Parts: sequence; C-alpha cells; structure tokens
Amino acid sequence: MLASALLLSAALCGLPAAAQAQVYIGDGSEGAVQKYDLVTGGSINGSLVTGVTQPFGIAVSGNDLFVSSNGGASGWSVGEYSAATGAPIDRNFVAGLNGADAIAVVGNTLYVANYPGGQARVSTYNATTGAVISANFITTTGPFAYFDSFAFSGSYLFIAGKDPSSGSPVIGKYDATTGAAVSARFITGIPSEAVEIAVSGNSVFVPNPFGGSVARYDATSGALITSTFTAGLASPTDLAVSGNTLFELDAGLLTVSQWNATTGALLSPSFITHLDNPYSMAVVAVPEPSATMVLAVAAAALLVRRRRKTCCA
Repeated sequence: MLASALLLSAALCGLPAAAQAQVYIGDGSEGAVQKYDLVTGGSINGSLVTGVTQPFGIAVSGNDLFVSSNGGASGWSVGEYSAATGAPIDRNFVAGLNGADAIAVVGNTLYVANYPGGQARVSTYNATTGAVISANFITTTGPFAYFDSFAFSGSYLFIAGKDPSSGSPVIGKYDATTGAAVSARFITGIPSEAVEIAVSGNSVFVPNPFGGSVARYDATSGALITSTFTAGLASPTDLAVSGNTLFELDAGLLTVSQWNATTGALLSPSFITHLDNPYSMAVVAVPEPSATMVLAVAAAALLVRRRRKTCCA
C-alpha cells in the first residue's frame, strides 16, 4: 500500500538525474508502472513499465527499477528495469517466488518478502547480480504468517504483517543488519496489515484504510502518539516520506495527497489525480548531502490485496 522511510524513501549520493525527484505508481488495471514528477505531480510517463501483472512492490536503486509482479503459471518474480526509460533489463531478476508483496533496496541489498510452503520469510539478494545473500534473513511460521510492507530507519527494519498465531495486524521491529527480532509485536492494534507504512525520524506512520486517517507512533517505544495525525481521506493505503513531506496514496479517492510530516498539515489534497487502480507507490527524492541509500517500498492497495488473499487462502 512498503512506505516507506517510507514506504520510506531515501537517496543515494550520486544518484543519476534520471531517477531523481520522481514518484512511481504501480497500476493493476493497466499492468504498468507510471512515473510522475515529485515537484509538480505531473505525469512523466503513464506506461513506463508494461506487462507487469499485479505490480505489488516497487523499489529504486540508482537507475535500476525493481518491480514485483505475478506471472501467473510462471509464478511471482522481481523484474529489473531502467528507471529512466522503463526498458526491461531482466524481467526475472529474482524468479520462482511464491508471492512477493514487499520489496526494498538498501545499498546493494534487495529485500523481498516471500511465502514458500506457507512460511513467511524475508530473503535478501545482491541488487547487482540477483544472487541470494540470505534466503532466510527473517522467518516466521504459523497459520497466519504474513509480511506485507517494509520501512527502514537507521539500524532497524519495520515490517507490517500478520501475527502468525492470531492473524491480527501487527508491526514488527527487526535488526536491519542481522534480521534478529527486536520485537515481533512492536505495534499492535493497527486496523489492517495490507498497507504501506512509513518511518520518518522517530515517527512510524500507519494508514487506516477504513477510517480515512493516518496514525502516528513512536518509533522507539511503539506507543501511539495520535490516531489521526492526518484525516479526511477515503481509504489511504500506501505512504512514503520525502524530506518533510508525507505522501499518501488513497485507493478510494484514487489520488496522492501531500502532508507536512512534522505537523500533519495538509499541503496538497490532489497532488496526483485520476489514478485508475493503484497497487503500489514509491518515492525517489533528490539526494541530500548526507544521504546514503535509496529505498522505496510499495504494497498493494487494500481492496485488491484482499481479493488476492481471499482467492488464495
């Protein structure tokens, strides 16, 4: 819907100009990834990448755009494309997956959520070659085990998913280097796991697609700060942060809005409009001098995810 921080987003020093200051949105109806200008919200390319069924995850590293999608009989895969032109580099960069909702790139490591044999796990791959680094970087088992979106902050990885035993939506906190659990149930009581969370500073932002709002939690303690940091939306599902701006993808209004990530003040209610069937969102910012990574995470829009989960349960 991860986002972030994001859908978290950060930028790598020396990032090519072609990949700077852009918003990428995966469209389920078109089977495409669209590109928009981060400053104006204007469309750059409505069909940057085509032929991607159910583009649930998007991640950007330099001029490489990674997209997870459902290949039907051939299974799920993560494809690699040019972030500038959308040209395929390798449509099966990582293949043979059983589901691949959440993906992220940090440095030269590609993180992928996968579900082999009913087990939820996060695997890591070399973002240049596609070689497996750790097939079982994070694992969990249980009848409801599920990982849905990622957000990185410093040395921690936050994952929205399901409690493997109860099926209740939770956010876990993990060591981003080792994969060790800091707290597998760091934040509980969230309305849905099928959303893209975002982290900025010491705040974890969690959308409520049923209440039209975004909650804010303390990233150190997991305590709820406010359940209505932003409000007045229809069905926010995906979040991303760039600088001090919080981007919110609304699967009900089919728009992307902008908010002040510190105060929650509305900056633009219709930054991007006329979306069709948005599955995912990623934001790539102009690099700051101290930036050391690119991260863009995406997850499916709530209603589409629920249809897939129901059909495949």
